[in-house]
Amino acid sequence: MAWNAEAFNCERCPWGRHCDETRPAPIKQWVIKNVIETNVCLLPMITPESRFLLRLHDHYKKGHMAREGGILEQSNFYLEAMEILNERENLIMSERAERAQREANLG
Repeated sequence: MAWNAEAFNCERCPWGRHCDETRPAPIKQWVIKNVIETNVCLLPMITPESRFLLRLHDHYKKGHMAREGGILEQSNFYLEAMEILNERENLIMSERAERAQREANLG
């Protein structure tokens, strides 16, 4: 969601409100491929912990680990989180590149 923050702005949402369990959107507009499709806004799922992991991911991409030592010194939770974030970021960037290419070919 951090990479697609514009999709989680309730003021700019086509429904003009926060879509929750009591007032869901009429369509499943929030999709994370192979993870979730829902008509309820995912914004409440962003926690201080998930924001922290995203910050750690920025450091991870630069080769800085959470703990001193190499990859085997890192916790399994940390490594799994970094792998998931890498996979998602790569997918999002690939989809953006494909979209840009299609738009360039149309123009």
